[in-house]
Amino acid sequence: MSNLLRSEKWSYELVEDYLWGRAQERLTALTQKREEALLVWDESVWEKAESIALEGLCAVRSSVAPRLKRIKPGFYNPPGGRPVFVPGLNWLSVLLLGYRGAPAVVAMQWWTNRGEFATDRRAQQHALLVRLAQAFGRSVLHI
Repeated sequence: MSNLLRSEKWSYELVEDYLWGRAQERLTALTQKREEALLVWDESVWEKAESIALEGLCAVRSSVAPRLKRIKPGFYNPPGGRPVFVPGLNWLSVLLLGYRGAPAVVAMQWWTNRGEFATDRRAQQHALLVRLAQAFGRSVLHI
């Protein structure tokens, strides 16, 4: 997959269009079965703690560091202090699902708050919400 995405004959738009098409099919199937369609929003980060040269990396709060700092047998003074931030990317995704069956990935977006492609969380959420509203209207429930 990564070789195809790096090819000049391919672009992320092809994958994005495919995901949206599959989501439309899943919504049609749910509507025909008279099931409620749910759009589940998920946010996370992609930590690249050892990398600083990749394009678009920004500071993300590490989820691994708190586990590494917890009390271990025989050690009574674990390191404390402020949260640990590492290089990484922010991630936003939306899944379409009903009460039965497999979920369909509607969208996955990576974003950064540094460099040439800098944006913020609310702008990414708003742009995706507008696009979802145009594509699905009021036929889905956002979670």
